[in-house]
Amino acid sequence: MAPDSTAILLEISQNLYDWGSLIILLIETVGNVIDIISFIRLESLNTWVSSLFLLASFIDTRWMVDPASGAFSLTCVSLAVVDRYILVRTQYCAKITLNQARLAIILAAIFCLFVYSVIPITVLSVLCCLIWNTVGQLPAIYLHGGIR
Repeated sequence: MAPDSTAILLEISQNLYDWGSLIILLIETVGNVIDIISFIRLESLNTWVSSLFLLASFIDTRWMVDPASGAFSLTCVSLAVVDRYILVRTQYCAKITLNQARLAIILAAIFCLFVYSVIPITVLSVLCCLIWNTVGQLPAIYLHGGIR
């Protein structure tokens, strides 16, 4: 292939990637908005605990940062699965109440934000301070000679 055709193919692939990402983002946003409206408006859906977990998962995909968002969404979906499992199993009499579900969602959000945001920032800050102190204690060597 000639260099011109390679540049053209790279430009085409970049345009497809840009427009494809935009289209996927728009479809995802419309789908999440429809899900949120459905779970809030339909009386049969807004009384289920698993619906509350899924609603939190849908809302989360728009509002939180990347690693914490993915972990929180997965946690909410997992909690919805646990709720359905407990409900289906007749030998378990206890069910998760709406207040317990709200508390679980709040605790999961705090936990995910703490684990995926606060701890990494703290560790990086401590490491940067340690490196800065170590570098500051090393003798400075200049281009024109000697240790100072």
